[in-house]
Amino acid sequence: MGCHALGIFTDCGHYSEFVKMERYKNQTSNGHIYYFSYLCGMKQIGLLLLVIFLVGCDNELDIIEPSGDIPIVYGFLDPASDTQYIRIERAFVDPEVSALEIAQIPDSIYYPETVTARITNNINQDSILLTRINGNLEGLIRDEGVFVQDPNYLYSVPSDVINIDVDAVYTLNLDRGNGLPLVTATTDIVGPSRFISPNPLSPDPRLNFELDSDVSITASVDDQGIIFDLYLDIFYVERMPGGSFEGRQVTWQVASNLRRDESDDSVLRHRQEGEGFFSALAARIPVVDGITRRFSSMTLVIEGGNGTLDEFLRVGQANLGITSTQDIPFFDNLSEGRGIFASKNSTSLEGITLTTSAIEELVTGEITGDLGFEF
Repeated sequence: MGCHALGIFTDCGHYSEFVKMERYKNQTSNGHIYYFSYLCGMKQIGLLLLVIFLVGCDNELDIIEPSGDIPIVYGFLDPASDTQYIRIERAFVDPEVSALEIAQIPDSIYYPETVTARITNNINQDSILLTRINGNLEGLIRDEGVFVQDPNYLYSVPSDVINIDVDAVYTLNLDRGNGLPLVTATTDIVGPSRFISPNPLSPDPRLNFELDSDVSITASVDDQGIIFDLYLDIFYVERMPGGSFEGRQVTWQVASNLRRDESDDSVLRHRQEGEGFFSALAARIPVVDGITRRFSSMTLVIEGGNGTLDEFLRVGQANLGITSTQDIPFFDNLSEGRGIFASKNSTSLEGITLTTSAIEELVTGEITGDLGFEF
């Protein structure tokens, strides 16, 4: 199944693509660049990622004070993921060398192998040593950009080894050696949600998308879940004349930054205009002469992030409005350095179909009638 990122800044695709970043540059008046790799939200996030790339500046906009070692840690524990990934890097401040040049030197942004990272369950004190991997060798390719693309070091542990307990609290411990203090961060765990509408107990759950009506999506959510996204994976088959049908999939971010119902904080509610469904398909599926398509099914996904993630995103959004003469707000929950250690979780409802009237609109309607769908 595909994956989604809590799309506060952008919809980032699928878990198979791992983590992508949207980057924001703020060019100051004296020519120095403050470069932030903003997170793209939550789903593919086997890890939700932010990396901060900064250089000093003389206009009183101090972001990171010069230091010999500034740890940068970004990771999200996700009970729904097969593997837990943590990105651990270090920032660099060198008045003599261009930061753009340093960013291409692996030894400058990555710690040596002697540095260790552990995650500890604070209830039973189980402590798991993370393994440093090159994500590129596991299909987790780092996007081309200002940072060196290979190696792409990450710290990982299989979920069946760490056995995340949604009732526990976990602490990340980064031991840099050389007499440096231990870097720590703690997070609670978001438990799974449960769909109410569509009804997961129905043998044939359906969504009735129509142009002149709304669809209601409701779920009960875990106490630790504070901010939520909804995604719809839409599956169909297509073929050209004389060819065979081949499976296809598109993902629509139905809603982002959702919060609990004010009248019942154990429930998440969202009403979606039916027209949005057809517009999403028209924007994602190309018109091709002679093609035949058939709708197959849909998977509805809800992703929730905890309060730490919520606060992190609030501060990140505040950054978008800064000027070069203001202090830049940062949020982190590390004992030292920059970054975030938090949690998220996702729940999926598969095998959802469309009502007869929704299929008719898909096939013959003004918005999607030229996509080649048939009954």
